[in-house]
Amino acid sequence: MATAALPLSAWAASVPMASRRLSTSVSTRLTKNDATLDDFESSGTLARTADADLDGARKVLDDLAAVGVDLDAVTNQLEDEGVAAFEKAYDELLTSLQSKADALKAP
Repeated sequence: MATAALPLSAWAASVPMASRRLSTSVSTRLTKNDATLDDFESSGTLARTADADLDGARKVLDDLAAVGVDLDAVTNQLEDEGVAAFEKAYDELLTSLQSKADALKAP
């Protein structure tokens, strides 16, 4: 199945600014830094690729298992690290918001 890639700039042009800000600031900003977003914006594309080559994907998974890669262990580690990174970013966001709220209350 062929998929059409959508450059991020085309996506950005098609989405209202308020939606982009909400999407960027609420979801991706918690786990991605500005450099990552800038890199993706300059050279990334949005495309449906998960089912583009299922036979090739199955072969890759079989090859990984054949050389001893425990995909379940890798997945668990990545999930644990991702949750920890999200939790840290979320805590930092809450701390920042509390500091701003406190500053607004100050006489």
